[in-house]
Amino acid sequence: MKIGIISDTHDDIYNVQNAIEIFIEEKVDWIIHAGDFIFPGVIDEFKKLKDELPSSRMIAVLGNNDGRKIDAIKKVHGTRR
Repeated sequence: MKIGIISDTHDDIYNVQNAIEIFIEEKVDWIIHAGDFIFPGVIDEFKKLKDELPSSRMIAVLGNNDGRKIDAIKKVHGTRR
C-alpha cells in the first residue's frame, strides 16, 4: 500500500499539480491532506485524481487557515466514494 501525504497547499496550484503527478506516477492507494487547502481550486485539482487513480482514496481535514470551511467541506465530501 502506498500513501501520499500533503498539507498546506494554500493557493499554490503549481505545486499541487506537481504533487498529484507524483501520486499518479507512484500509483498511491491513499492520499492524506493534513489541512490548509485555503483555495477551493486546489480541491478541484484533487478531484482530477478520480480519473487517473480510480481505486485511490483521499482523506482530508481542514486547517487553521481554511476560511471558507463550509465550501471546502462540501467539495471534499463530494470526492468521497
